[in-house]
Amino acid sequence: KLSDYLKALESSMGMPGGDLTKASVRDRIKSDAFSISRRKAAIDRERKEMTENWRQATAKVNTTGKLIETSLIELAAQIRAPVTKWEESEAARVLEADETLTWLREAALVRFGETADVVAARLEEVRGKNLNDDILGDRMVLAVELRDAAKRTLGDAVTSLRHQEAMAAENARLKAEQEQREAADAERERQRQDQIRREQEEANAAERLRLARE
Repeated sequence: KLSDYLKALESSMGMPGGDLTKASVRDRIKSDAFSISRRKAAIDRERKEMTENWRQATAKVNTTGKLIETSLIELAAQIRAPVTKWEESEAARVLEADETLTWLREAALVRFGETADVVAARLEEVRGKNLNDDILGDRMVLAVELRDAAKRTLGDAVTSLRHQEAMAAENARLKAEQEQREAADAERERQRQDQIRREQEEANAAERLRLARE
């Protein structure tokens, strides 16, 4: 203990005090103090040496620890590699399956303004869509159902749109013919009115001439 060490050191210095007027007493006291100071310097050197040793030992332990940690991480990754590779492959498979199902769902939607030709082209895409059992796995049945439903929906839509487009074309033809007839009737009426106006003007001119001769 520090207190025991200090007491022992103090005892080894002899009795304190004395007649300070005597040079020998003063010299003894100064010698004792200097001796204690030298002990402190020796303890400081030993402390610094021990601290440096601890620092070097700590650095060595840390370096070794980091090496062990890195090696263990690499070994764990190496051992896990087959599972990691399978998980990555499985994630890619699931993503592709999700995209296939999403495409089939969206393909069945007939949007406003789409023509029969556009829908018919998409119907052919759906019919030709390859459904891979290795990719779809347990969702293969669902994919087949979605494809069949899309084919029915698009097929019905093509039939309906063809009919609507034919009706629209027929209505446009009839409207054009009606407009042509109305334009022809209007032209004939204009010509008739022109003829009536000219005949009236000629009659008025003849009447004015007759009156002028009388």
